[in-house]
Amino acid sequence: MGIKTTVIVNGIQYESIQEAALHFGVLMQTAARRLRSGWTPEQAFGVAKKRERVAHNATDIHTSRGTFKSIRALAEFVGIDEGTIGSRLRYGWTHEQAAGFSNHPNRPASDDITLTCEGLQFNSWADLAANFGKREQLVSKRLRSGWTPEQAVDLEEPPPRFRRFDGSPRNHLWREPTVLDGKLLPGAPAGSYRLYVVRNKVNNREYIGITTNDLKARWRGHVRLAKLGRKSKFYNAIRKYGAKNF
Repeated sequence: MGIKTTVIVNGIQYESIQEAALHFGVLMQTAARRLRSGWTPEQAFGVAKKRERVAHNATDIHTSRGTFKSIRALAEFVGIDEGTIGSRLRYGWTHEQAAGFSNHPNRPASDDITLTCEGLQFNSWADLAANFGKREQLVSKRLRSGWTPEQAVDLEEPPPRFRRFDGSPRNHLWREPTVLDGKLLPGAPAGSYRLYVVRNKVNNREYIGITTNDLKARWRGHVRLAKLGRKSKFYNAIRKYGAKNF
């Protein structure tokens, strides 16, 4: 039975998504998913060019081998983990160095750094930390992550937790979380939550979860956490049986 949702494609009305899907030769489930994700009817049924997916770390990266629209795109091109490239950029590496197209910078010793904070000059991270009664390890970590000296010693508000690699804020669902049935959930609009089931094909056991993310991205996250050693019956099972068996 088709999903009784009237849909208009190129000015023509169809009585259901199934009817339109049959007309344009698209799987009904695919079309319905696309419409839920905000695609136009023309995009959902293949009449217009599909909406380009924008990576969460989208930012133009200019290198000698071309311009990349996101860290992910660069990572796929050079074969380096996107997290590694992102960390390099946060630590002040050039685009060429982060991509491995030129030698990486030598990490300066703490004693080789000159910092200015509140108009005062400090010759090392240790001097800066000691002057404001902070731990050197904490201050140096913050500075390497792109914090200003004033932010590193808590004289100014810290940068946005969820930010792009140029330091500007990035929209993130956890910025305004909500509480539902005693559980903290990302602040997403009604209708954007997805309930999903992951089934073990070997023993038919199931894991039930909820997400506001793309389902494929959520599964990649589960596999990543399993590889990192996260402890739970679900992640233990992924390690035991292999991701391909789910």
